[in-house]
Amino acid sequence: MVGTLLLRGMLVGIVAGILCFAFLKVVGEPQVDRAIAFETQLDEAKAKAKANAEMAKGVSMPKEEPEPELVSRPVQSGIGLFTGVIVYNAAFGGLFALVFALTYGRMGDFGPRATSALLATAAIVAVYIVPNLKYPANPPSVGDPDTISMRTALYFAM
Repeated sequence: MVGTLLLRGMLVGIVAGILCFAFLKVVGEPQVDRAIAFETQLDEAKAKAKANAEMAKGVSMPKEEPEPELVSRPVQSGIGLFTGVIVYNAAFGGLFALVFALTYGRMGDFGPRATSALLATAAIVAVYIVPNLKYPANPPSVGDPDTISMRTALYFAM
């Protein structure tokens, strides 16, 4: 029974991974491309300002050679994204199936749907909600020395 549940959980994870990949390609990748373009423009502007400042002093700057790209952006946003999402979702589908196999019949008189709904709710709370409350995506005032004691107290309170 556990092997069948594991296989089904991983297959459902793969299907979810395909849907997730499609969503990320349509919604996420354009935002990433915009962020990369913005950072590139920012880096170029900083390099130009630095070069102008050095030229004003009469010092010539050596030209920096760009580092070779180990993995191209199309590979990252294509097969790399697909592979990462599929593996991640298949693993989580398999873990969910194993936890379901362990807990089914041990959580009271719940049926399979109720057990899986409770496990899914607990997983969302444990894997998504609590970490996002404790570690926000963009914490305010990172590095501001005036807020270190407040941030430390909040960290330990969580």
